[in-house]
Amino acid sequence: MNILKAVDIPPNPNDPNYIAQQNVHLVAEVSKTQPYVGEGIYVEYKLYVSENISVKDFSVTETPQYNGFWNQDININTFTN
Repeated sequence: MNILKAVDIPPNPNDPNYIAQQNVHLVAEVSKTQPYVGEGIYVEYKLYVSENISVKDFSVTETPQYNGFWNQDININTFTN
């Protein structure tokens, strides 16, 4: 086991300058933050990857399971450079 030193947490992790320095950035966008009981919402995940990172293949390996919730993968065939 290798113990590494702690990672510094930036004062504002949403700072665009900080985000630009990272190689990978994941954003989750929720359609409605305060839905009523039984109302459908969707969560869209966006993965931003630096040009310094080589991505050859990507796919969802496991769909999260949420107790009492229904989920569905919606395939969107867009890949933007």
